[in-house]
Amino acid sequence: MTIYILDTDHLSLYGRNHPAVIARLLSAQIQLTTTGINKLFIK
Repeated sequence: MTIYILDTDHLSLYGRNHPAVIARLLSAQIQLTTTGINKLFIK
């Protein structure tokens, strides 16, 4: 199984339907799943 990791720039472009990003994702025939990772800073 191949795993692709997209950074926030690519996810932003995907969300705005950027033609090159959409074409690449469609050609790879992947299922897109997202998750959020938040950092908690305690002083």
